[in-house]
Amino acid sequence: MSVATRSRAAESPFRSKGDVDAAYFCDREAVQQELAGALRSMKSVAISASRGYGKTWLMRLTLRQLERQGFLTAYLDLGYVHSPLQWIES
Repeated sequence: MSVATRSRAAESPFRSKGDVDAAYFCDREAVQQELAGALRSMKSVAISASRGYGKTWLMRLTLRQLERQGFLTAYLDLGYVHSPLQWIES
C-alpha cells in the first residue's frame, strides 16, 4: 500500500448532509415518479417513514426534477414547528 493511499480516508457511500445526488438512491424511481406525478397534478402529498429513510432527499430530488421541467417549487421544513403560534413567531 502506498503512502498516498494510506493518507486518503475511504469515502463512505452513506450521505446524511449536502446536496442531493440521484446516484445515492436505490430502487426509488417508481416512488419518485409517483410523487412527481402527484405534485404535477397539484395534489397534497404526505411522505411518512422512520427517520433516516431518505424522505427529505426524495422530496428535494423530485423538486429538482420538476424545476428542470419548468415548475416553480418551494421547500419548507416544518419539522421543528409544533404549533401555529410557533409558526407565526418564527
